[in-house]
Amino acid sequence: MLFVQINRKREEMILLGNLHGLTSPATINASHQLDRLLNYLLFEKAKKQDIQVNRLIYLIDNTKPF
Repeated sequence: MLFVQINRKREEMILLGNLHGLTSPATINASHQLDRLLNYLLFEKAKKQDIQVNRLIYLIDNTKPF
């Protein structure tokens, strides 16, 4: 289910980017929503693999944008 949501949000973001430009508020909002879904996926995978969740949260919070 989460993978479906991620793929739909990615498709929506691409469509919005093509229609309104990459810096439009709608595209940026969709990008933020996609980021949240991807972060949630990483969080869930970390729990399943018994990775220290606090370390993962630190990495996510302190990752610099491209």
